[in-house]
Amino acid sequence: VVVPSQPPESDPEARRQWFVSLARRLPDQHIAELAPQLLGGTVSSLNRGKGDEYYYLYPLPAQDRGALLVLSMDIPDLARLDDASDVILWATVMALVIIASIYLFLIRHISAPFRRLGQEAQKAGRAVTGGSDDPEALIEEYRRIIDELRQKEQELRYLNAQIQSRADSLEQFNDHLLNSTDSGVVTIDLEGRVSQINRAAAAMLDVNPLDYQVRSWAALFEANAGLAHSIERALQDRRGVPYQEIEFQTIEDNRITLGVAVSPVEDLSGKCLGVSVFLNDLTELQTLRDELEAQHRLAALGEMSGGLAHQLRNAMGAMVGYVTLLKRRAVKAGADTATLESLRQEIDDAERLVERFLVFARPMELSVEPMPLDVIVGEVVQHVKMQAEAENVLFELELQEGCLVDIDPLIMKQALTNLVENAVNASADDGASIAVRIERQSRHRCTVVIRDYGCGIPEENRERIFTPFFSSRPSGTGLGLPLAARIVDLHRGRITFSSQVGLGSTFTVTLPVHDTDTEPTAQSVERAGTQS
Repeated sequence: VVVPSQPPESDPEARRQWFVSLARRLPDQHIAELAPQLLGGTVSSLNRGKGDEYYYLYPLPAQDRGALLVLSMDIPDLARLDDASDVILWATVMALVIIASIYLFLIRHISAPFRRLGQEAQKAGRAVTGGSDDPEALIEEYRRIIDELRQKEQELRYLNAQIQSRADSLEQFNDHLLNSTDSGVVTIDLEGRVSQINRAAAAMLDVNPLDYQVRSWAALFEANAGLAHSIERALQDRRGVPYQEIEFQTIEDNRITLGVAVSPVEDLSGKCLGVSVFLNDLTELQTLRDELEAQHRLAALGEMSGGLAHQLRNAMGAMVGYVTLLKRRAVKAGADTATLESLRQEIDDAERLVERFLVFARPMELSVEPMPLDVIVGEVVQHVKMQAEAENVLFELELQEGCLVDIDPLIMKQALTNLVENAVNASADDGASIAVRIERQSRHRCTVVIRDYGCGIPEENRERIFTPFFSSRPSGTGLGLPLAARIVDLHRGRITFSSQVGLGSTFTVTLPVHDTDTEPTAQSVERAGTQS
């Protein structure tokens, strides 16, 4: 289609007037079709019409204002591309809108923790440079906080190391303190397990502490019902048990006297952590108590019996006079005097017994002088070996020289002789042996140990052997051991013994050494005896 003139390029109203003036010259059947193309198209450009139609307005330079050539053609492919570009454009616009919304949403939620961090930092008194909404400022602030925390962590590690070292030192000091004390300490936790046994307690109980760690306390104390009851009550009530003295049987079946107190172990808040069992070995103290009590009884007995013995001697003197008178009359009458001689012999025996008792009962006066203990013991053994009872006994002597003691040699020989004679009487079998030795216990003490391998002392007689007139032999007077104990006591010494039935007995005499004595430098060992 060729249009006689060209449309103006600028004003839409002028273009409409142009089309009105032109419509009279256009074919009627093409006015409706050309109107939108001439009014809306762009000259020298490809324009989109209806559907798949595309048209081109080309100005022809024929005259003034020229003519306008309108070319039209359906191009479906180009239309589809054009439609797709619009769709893409709108999709792009919608995507950008959605992305912008999502971005704003994410920015808001991402920055929310930073805002909260900033607010918390301000609440904690931390000044955040740049405001609480500035992530960089918050990151920088929390970097500083992390650095400070690391520094505090190093300080805490150092302080913890110091505290741990101090705790270890205190624990070691506590262990050293417990193991250095002479009192036994056994700690038990609330579950009834043994926590600790110090060195003194292990020695008293005859146990190895490592064998009882984390074991039940009953393994230690179940054989002693009284102590076990006290510990069980303390664990249940979380309260202490008053001090008591008990006869204790150790794991090795040794019997000792213990002073026992059970106390709760509490922390600083008063919470009970377990109980402690405090032990003190009172065996030696109990022995001293028994000896003191025996001395008091003997002193009272001596005061009472001294007068009685004196009266008995007077009575026996009268009986001797009457027997002598009767014997004279019997001789004159030619009667048998054998019965009177037997009666006189019995009276003499009774008088000697009373004399020995008087020696025991009356006060003794000592004539003390420094004497070598090995010389005194050697003379005593030599004297006993000459007796008939000792003919078949073998003596084993270990007499350490240089033990100078302050003694009355006469009465000390009597005491030691009584002990050795008792050992001989307990060793009646042929070939029996008796060991006698002298030991230097310390700078201030020496001991004489007399050991026999005879019948031993029964359990029921052990508390009575130092009691006057008690004897296990029918022919014994019961004054030998009490007299020996009294003589040793007068010399500020002590007699102790141990015995097992069927295995023999050991008596130990402990004596103080002379004040100016020095340590022994030599030792002599003698083995002598006679044997049939």
